[in-house]
Amino acid sequence: MGIKRSVLSTRRKASPPLAPRGVEGEGSYEGTRRYNAATRRFVESGRVDEAARRAAPRDADEAKSIERAERAGAARAKGEDPALNKGRLRTRTKRST
Repeated sequence: MGIKRSVLSTRRKASPPLAPRGVEGEGSYEGTRRYNAATRRFVESGRVDEAARRAAPRDADEAKSIERAERAGAARAKGEDPALNKGRLRTRTKRST
């Protein structure tokens, strides 16, 4: 058993150090800050329209393929995130006939 203990203790020593203290959970505050800063720089660079044009479907077949993929993804979704609708007016008006 002495050999097993020494192997285990060696493995423990080789493991990476623990993350710095702070609440990170599934997300990373620092990662979020870096992402937000990079996104802000990209938007301010004026390259958004160019990137949108490059990302657009090249032809009708590609557009149909993208629509099928979106429907397949939506079919598996649990629903739209309520936070997306936060602050929107949710009243319905009746049409006059």
